[in-house]
Amino acid sequence: MTDSTNDKRIFVGSSIRAYDDGRVEGYLVPFTTQEQRDYYGTYFDKATDYGLAYFPVTGAPTLYQHGLDETLQVRGVGKVTRLRIDDVGLWIEAQLALKDEYDHAVLSLARKGALSWSSGALPQSVDQAEDGHINRWYIIEASLTPTPATPSGRTQISTTRTRIACVTSIINQLPYVGINMTRSKGHSNNLRCPFLSPYAKN
Repeated sequence: MTDSTNDKRIFVGSSIRAYDDGRVEGYLVPFTTQEQRDYYGTYFDKATDYGLAYFPVTGAPTLYQHGLDETLQVRGVGKVTRLRIDDVGLWIEAQLALKDEYDHAVLSLARKGALSWSSGALPQSVDQAEDGHINRWYIIEASLTPTPATPSGRTQISTTRTRIACVTSIINQLPYVGINMTRSKGHSNNLRCPFLSPYAKN
């Protein structure tokens, strides 16, 4: 499924929908089949044990990039407020705190479609079958991450040891984030991420 990790396992889910009031929603864990396994050969479905009786997801912290961002680190940017399980997957809604410029910057990125949901699981809870089916996955946090779902709509599993430096730090984005954003002419892209570029206010 994935390499070993120091603190938790990560599963990148689907893209999200974000609202001006700070609500963000989408499928944290999309269901697939053995024929739709991700690049790591794994898949989740309704039969996966999510341990919701003890790890209910609702009330879990919402982080940015699983706490790996150099500026925000493990500071929560919100909380999961709703959970629904249907034939598509585990759908959640979270409320961002919007208490400072960092929270608003995360919301702005979400509104631009630059972020996806990603679940972090307790490492000792994770169990995988030989065919790649995830038998057990106890979610301890839901992250907004610039790491996208893999091409063809499949999802990707990685570990916190894979420290993807997709945004050098969110503070470097703040001067370029606005409601109406256009690419800044002549401004070089010094970020280490192909999915986000510096922007300037109109």
